[in-house]
Amino acid sequence: MRKLVFAIFVLVGFSSAAQAGECVKISSIKDWRYARRDVVQVQVSSKKIYELTTFGCASLRWAERIEFKTWPEGASKVCRGDDILVMANFGRRITERCPIHEIERIK
Repeated sequence: MRKLVFAIFVLVGFSSAAQAGECVKISSIKDWRYARRDVVQVQVSSKKIYELTTFGCASLRWAERIEFKTWPEGASKVCRGDDILVMANFGRRITERCPIHEIERIK
């Protein structure tokens, strides 16, 4: 019972969190780079850069490819509560799922 209640709390928390704060339109992302532990920077244009902070994502440092998992599925923007998926270099295998807990425009 404890696991079920926790799972419901997490799902409700993520869906409501995705409504607040900054979001980034996925189709406008031009480039990304590892910034520091648990942080990825995405470049939207020559003038806009956002930092996406995760809940601990060890494999981001060595990632060569990332994708985004949005809630609801297929949304056009990545927001707080969505996931960064660290992908295997060759293929479609997900090596780590990293929940985004903060998105901040830095430039």
